[in-house]
Amino acid sequence: MTRPTARPSTGPAARADRDRSKLEDALARLERCALVPPPQRERIREARHRLADLAVVAAVVGDFKRGKSSIMNALLGEAVLPTGAVPVTGVPTLVRWAERPSLVVATQDDREGAPWPLERLRAAVTEQDNLGNGAGIVEARLGWPAYVSRIDAALMVLSADAPLSAAEVVQMRLVSDADARLGVCLNKVDRLSPPDVRETIAFVRRQLDDVVGGAVPLFAVSARRALEPGGDDGIAAMRRWLVDEVAAARNEILDTRAVTAGRAERAAAVSVLRLEQASLSLPDARIESNRQQLGLAVAVLRTSSDEAKAVFRQACRAAGTTIVEPAADRLRSTLAIRLSETRDRSRWPALQTESADAWCEQVRGEVERNLAPRAARFAEQVRSARDRFLSDASELLAVELAWPPAPPAVLTVTRASIDRTDVAGALAVGMRGMRARAPGAIGRRWRDRAQHAEAAESADQLAGRLRHAAQGALDEAATTWCRQADDVTAGIVPALTEAVERARASALAGSPARSARRDRLAEAEAELDAVSLQLGAG
Repeated sequence: MTRPTARPSTGPAARADRDRSKLEDALARLERCALVPPPQRERIREARHRLADLAVVAAVVGDFKRGKSSIMNALLGEAVLPTGAVPVTGVPTLVRWAERPSLVVATQDDREGAPWPLERLRAAVTEQDNLGNGAGIVEARLGWPAYVSRIDAALMVLSADAPLSAAEVVQMRLVSDADARLGVCLNKVDRLSPPDVRETIAFVRRQLDDVVGGAVPLFAVSARRALEPGGDDGIAAMRRWLVDEVAAARNEILDTRAVTAGRAERAAAVSVLRLEQASLSLPDARIESNRQQLGLAVAVLRTSSDEAKAVFRQACRAAGTTIVEPAADRLRSTLAIRLSETRDRSRWPALQTESADAWCEQVRGEVERNLAPRAARFAEQVRSARDRFLSDASELLAVELAWPPAPPAVLTVTRASIDRTDVAGALAVGMRGMRARAPGAIGRRWRDRAQHAEAAESADQLAGRLRHAAQGALDEAATTWCRQADDVTAGIVPALTEAVERARASALAGSPARSARRDRLAEAEAELDAVSLQLGAG
């Protein structure tokens, strides 16, 4: 008996599968094209892998102490991620769907990662147990039997008692520019009265309209109540939005991004192709002249970029002098007074922690307000230099050069983190113990004098550590920004320079070499045209 041949499906699902297959093939062909510069090839590879994986990622983002881990626990329906009253999570934690709970930890020495016992999650990701990420952990990947990894969205977590900081505004704009679905979670509404909740929601809604425009879903939630009997209506509404709207649109999201990436990176390959084809048609002397002129244009571009980076680094150093150091001096004096006035020494650690947390948040806010406009201005300077280079090179070489835009360099100031433990020497401990037991007025004077001295010493040490940590955060912000500024021009200079060099080498090798190179470029052009057809018009 012969099995009947199945009729090919012609429904929407089958068409979607064929379109997806065609898109994957276009990206694979583009990735193999030798004319695609390495940075562009890496972006194509990333887009292709995202398509093949079909995993959709939800990023839970927000400022310090907004309750991001608590929100993820509420979504998962169980207290999986560590939470606490002080900053807890210090390592990026990726939550993926899995049939059973699992933990894989990637380190600087082992980027692929190795399995860890689930009970060691806190040791991997918390600031308390992995202080300053001394373990060198790059990422913790938590597998959990829930739907979180089936979505592609950014969930911005705000706090009802301190909504929408400057850093959060920047994050929202970045998410909006990346075409990800954006949802806003207003956490900790249980701390406010109903009238205050309504007022806060109205305020955040106005801010959202100004920042990103359009209809951005806003969920007022209490992550604390979500894990209690009865749950939280806001968390339930957020789950429905993630599943019904975002997860349902994951194919559209991935396809749109893949097509956009493919078209942009193909444009870069076409520019390289046109430049080399045009150069091969020129006399040897003209090719050499173009090579030298292109070198001069490259030097101008690098000078402009280096100037912007140097000035921004100087601005970061100046922020350390004008913001961080005065703030450390103020903390030194105010904390010393608070500690001196607190007779109960057992309360000192809590006072120090409270003062340090408030100081870190205040200083980071002041630094961001001071540096963000400058960072944006210098980023625009780098982008303008890049555009001028492309325009000048197009005119010089008589070839229209198009290059995909790179994300602008963005200021990112991390929160300063320190080790607040301080073990006194044995001699100091012994002397303090003797003074604490001395009787009468002499003992009281010793104790008062010792308390003032210890308070001043503790405040001075804490202020010094915080100042050093904040300076380190500024240095890291400057380095990250400069690296992003380099990415704006990454790939352009070597790709165009190498195209002219290849043409020059073929010209010097004689007519047969020129002819052979033209044939190879013609094959590459046909391949890029085929990719263009697969990607569709746009």
